[in-house]
Amino acid sequence: MSKILLFIISFFFYTGSFFIIPASAQETIQVKSPEALPYHSIDLSNFKAFKAVKKKQWQLAGNVFADRRKEKHLAMEKGTGILVSKPQSKAAPLATELQHGDLDLELDFLMAKGASAAIALQGRYLVNLSDSWLQNNLSLTATGGISSGTTGFAPTSNASKAPGLWQHLKISFIAPRFNTAGQKTTSARLVEVSLNGKKIQQPVTITAPSGNAPIPGESAAGPLMLVGGSGPVAFKNIQYKTYAEQRLLVHTLQYKLHKGRFRQLDKLPTSAPFKTGTSDSISFRLGGEDELLTLEGELEAPRTGDYLFRLSAGGPAWIYLDNKLVVDNKGSRDYQRFFYGGTSLSQGKHPFKIIYSNHDESLVLHYEGPEIPWTSLTTPASTRRVKGQEPLIYAVKEKPAMQRGFMLQQQGTSAYAVAVGIPGGVNYAYDLNAYAPLSVWHGNYLDVANMWRERGEKQLAEPIGPELTLSGLPTITTLKAKEAAWPDTIHPDTSPYTNKGYKLNTSGLPIFFYSFHNVGIEDYFSPTTGQAGLTRELNLQVPATKEPLYLLLASSHDIQKLPNGSYGIGNKNYYIEDIQAGDLQPIIRKSNGQTQLLLPLPTQSTRTQIKYSIIW
Repeated sequence: MSKILLFIISFFFYTGSFFIIPASAQETIQVKSPEALPYHSIDLSNFKAFKAVKKKQWQLAGNVFADRRKEKHLAMEKGTGILVSKPQSKAAPLATELQHGDLDLELDFLMAKGASAAIALQGRYLVNLSDSWLQNNLSLTATGGISSGTTGFAPTSNASKAPGLWQHLKISFIAPRFNTAGQKTTSARLVEVSLNGKKIQQPVTITAPSGNAPIPGESAAGPLMLVGGSGPVAFKNIQYKTYAEQRLLVHTLQYKLHKGRFRQLDKLPTSAPFKTGTSDSISFRLGGEDELLTLEGELEAPRTGDYLFRLSAGGPAWIYLDNKLVVDNKGSRDYQRFFYGGTSLSQGKHPFKIIYSNHDESLVLHYEGPEIPWTSLTTPASTRRVKGQEPLIYAVKEKPAMQRGFMLQQQGTSAYAVAVGIPGGVNYAYDLNAYAPLSVWHGNYLDVANMWRERGEKQLAEPIGPELTLSGLPTITTLKAKEAAWPDTIHPDTSPYTNKGYKLNTSGLPIFFYSFHNVGIEDYFSPTTGQAGLTRELNLQVPATKEPLYLLLASSHDIQKLPNGSYGIGNKNYYIEDIQAGDLQPIIRKSNGQTQLLLPLPTQSTRTQIKYSIIW
């Protein structure tokens, strides 16, 4: 009997539930194409990208450290690449040389405990930043809050990280419009504000500049400004795209239809079509199901540059520009997955063709270009509307919850994930094949709509809160040499780990049991004090062994031991704190392009308890 079957049987035994895994859900296809045109970056090696500034109020640094437990603490190391506001009082706004209208902005910021700051779009519309970690009642001064006049819009949810951690902010802004007489015809809008990958604002219209904006009044353009507030704040990786109003134009569209389903370019029909015609728009609705649609015309580019196209379709589809194949969806019928392809276009008209074999009635084509945001070439009616797209919330109330299902992770999709929700809003996902935490998140528990939508084929359980993805690598292994690579995948048929199930403690939280080469392991997660994160407790029964055993605490591209004794993982993406392992001492090593925090285990027979906290 295979280990996969044993696993399914054991899961049925332990949970009293069972589900069938369809073949389509087990396949993970990796797409390597670029998914966006590159951003412009603001150079932080000096202050040339900014207007004149008092250097005591704004400084450049090579590294920063803010102790999350100390009010308004931030220490700097010499260097460049990080912009720091460390005012004794409120810092003067820092204006960039960039003058913008419509703008997409992404940047990383780090807050000291109790600090505040803001991003001033056009110097007029404030998106607030503050130490909002773990706050329940959010006001418009919280991170992501928007000031408009004397009022504004509070963020819809809290996605803030702990003080001293780098956070990622994404803003999509549409500037106000004015007629030739200078009268405002359309107010400014914020299309998106996302924090750490979580949308925290609905699209909002900003009818007036913020009451405390550095620049009064309104116009079509203005400088991007950073506004210091109370306490230290740091910025890095400031990237942007600015947009004009011109778009690709479609000319002289003609279509033809053939009966049948086709999957290969060399098998397309050469016979006469059963129907032809002209169209003023691009949509699969020009034909019907089980028909081959060919659309040909011209695309007129407003300016010379690189253009990127993304295609999703319910059946094989091909996009040609200048008689060159630009996008091929490889025959996929997954109409919720995009395929990408790019090309350079000169200003002017270019021959254009779409071939679509209609299996599942969906054809969506978007493009991005120089000073052009993602824009649809297909009509809204060409998108297949999936029934039940609204979330299906699995909430945690008085007792912990556990849910099996597929979950996304760094290596693809884990078919062995269990999500654990803890009252108070601390949640985690655990891999029952690698026996390792996959991710952690604050806030609400799961959206399980994909486990039911479209017959539940994807079986994905999606965290509702902002998810912090962990390495997902196995927790314990032997290493013949300190520089030897840590195992990155565990095949269930050849796994060195033996599943021994789990039990629920008196609080309803699971304790996972497994073994590795006669090492018995108990693995348990519980919320830290104040729900700041999770404490992991491992109890190991270690036999005498000649092969050195190691336990993995963290793996990332960067790990730093911080001045307060904690560890910043992934360039301060999260903390590992309060390591308790008796006389065992953690080590940091580099292997196979990764930096890892390891704990060497004893080689003599002993029972060992290890505890540490994950804070984010």
